[in-house]
Amino acid sequence: MSELLIATVGITLLGIALIRGGASTTTWFLTRLRLSRILTVAIVLLVVGALLAQTLGRAK
Repeated sequence: MSELLIATVGITLLGIALIRGGASTTTWFLTRLRLSRILTVAIVLLVVGALLAQTLGRAK
C-alpha cells in the first residue's frame, strides 16, 4: 500500500502547485477535470498492481 500513499502525496503536491500557480478559474477547472481522470486511472492501476503483486507473492 506504499504505492497508494505515494500517489496520494503526489496528487496533493500537484494540487497545491496548480493552486499556487494562479491559474484562471476556467483553466483551473478544465485542467482539474483532465487531471482527475488521469489521476483516477493512475490510482486504479496502482491499486490493481499492488493487489496483483500481493496475490502473486502469496502464490509462491
